[in-house]
Amino acid sequence: MPESRARRLHAVYNESLASISNWAYSSDRVEILKLTGGVMQYFKASTQYGDWEGTAAADGNNEWSVEEYLTNKGLMKPNESVISVSLSVLEGSVYVCAFLFHGKDSDSIAQAIANISGPVPIREVPLEMTLDEFARLFKRFSVSLTLGSLGIDGRAYHEQAN
Repeated sequence: MPESRARRLHAVYNESLASISNWAYSSDRVEILKLTGGVMQYFKASTQYGDWEGTAAADGNNEWSVEEYLTNKGLMKPNESVISVSLSVLEGSVYVCAFLFHGKDSDSIAQAIANISGPVPIREVPLEMTLDEFARLFKRFSVSLTLGSLGIDGRAYHEQAN
């Protein structure tokens, strides 16, 4: 996919996620629906077919954090905190988004979110970066994927001797 087309689709994707149920017809939106499977917004990874499922974990980078990156780029307001980051690779194009919540103290943010019934109000900030740049935001980053139809996500395993 040409870079300009990928950027345009990324913009349409991010603009449209908040109102996916109210989409008017457009070829870009149809393509995004095809790429994402028309998935609603949740703090959970998903793909069009869900062939592989899993978990991810990361340790923050003490030298260069997601919040520092956003602040240095002028993308985060002083009264906001990053509560989630998403990474998607759609047919070879990388999409990264930071999800910001109003507040700075993690305890008060946790309390505020606990008091919300329904979707969490966030501000989504799309980020243009490579996989390598994304990985450098973390000290350690781990992803574990299992074949979704097996239901083994989170199960213990042991390696058999040859």
